[in-house]
Amino acid sequence: MKNIKRLIAMIIAGVLCISMLFLISSCGESGGGNGGENNGGDNGSSEGNGGDNSGSETPGSTTCNHYDLDKDGKCDACNADFVLDTGEVDFTLTLKDESGNPLPNVSFSLSGNDSYTGKTDATGSFTIKAYPGSYYIMVTDGLPEMWTIGGSASISISKENPSVELVAINNTPDGSAEKPFFLGSEELVQTIPAGATFNYFFKGVDRVLSVYNSDLVVVHEGQEYTATAGVIELEMAGTDDFYSNTKLTITNPTGADIEGVRIYLGSKPGTQENPFVIEDLTSSITAEVVAGKGVCYEWTASENGSLTYSVETQHGKIIMQNLTTSATTDESGENKTLSVVAGQTIRITVSMVEETKDESGEQTGVEELSGSVTFSLTFVAAN
Repeated sequence: MKNIKRLIAMIIAGVLCISMLFLISSCGESGGGNGGENNGGDNGSSEGNGGDNSGSETPGSTTCNHYDLDKDGKCDACNADFVLDTGEVDFTLTLKDESGNPLPNVSFSLSGNDSYTGKTDATGSFTIKAYPGSYYIMVTDGLPEMWTIGGSASISISKENPSVELVAINNTPDGSAEKPFFLGSEELVQTIPAGATFNYFFKGVDRVLSVYNSDLVVVHEGQEYTATAGVIELEMAGTDDFYSNTKLTITNPTGADIEGVRIYLGSKPGTQENPFVIEDLTSSITAEVVAGKGVCYEWTASENGSLTYSVETQHGKIIMQNLTTSATTDESGENKTLSVVAGQTIRITVSMVEETKDESGEQTGVEELSGSVTFSLTFVAAN
């Protein structure tokens, strides 16, 4: 019981202390104001000081914690000018062509620290708020076909770097050395102006170029080619390097435009893309082999049965493959027969190799050779 009374007394004493402190603080603030007024009555200079003190912020008072929920640039509490610093940058992107003309209505996406989109206006620009960092930039719409953005696909955004200007490059082939025409598997039909020289390129190996015109001149690897019987035809080795191109030019030396020029790039006969077709199995066949390059033939069965090969030349090598079933003869040459169903096609690849051996007579590998390989095929119909 005594403890409870003691606790109650302590609580009452605490409340009284807090009340006294509040009264003292109030009297101090009031006295400061009155002091200014009283001193002002006795002394003019003191009145000025008293006035200043009464209007100043008292020690211990707090400033406004500005906030702007309606995003109007002013504090919602005190109406002071206030813009929240989120760390974002007002970033501007500008797109122009190679001549410096703005390109409007081109849509972009930026991906990195965050993702953003924008579309250029009549000045070729758009501005977005973006966080600083590195971004991958990509055109999503509005750029003509064959146009690309020059330079790196990555940009950096920062307060020190708040804008970037990009250049769109027109890659549409025009026959110039910088933008040559590509020769693919489809025939190209063109008009070649009087006195003009057009540049071309292709990829791949063992190609044959055919240009159907009597007046044009083709230049490849420094050598000129002209028409025979109305056609310019030449074989080109090309390159198997994917990153390299084979180049050539076609010139119109006349004083008039030549319309409807047909240009065709095909594969050399005897390649996988353009194999020799075998129709007669009654006689032997001789293939001219270049080291490292097989000569390809194809034969199509008219009925069910089996096809067998035989090689008449030393070091000659044959591999047959059924293009329908993918069955093949073996590399050793022990199995020389393939079954075939009417309508199926057999590909025959001819090469020339010689085994290499060490001093003990052990085989160490094979060496590819060039030369003539004679072989024959025999078909036996099924019973």
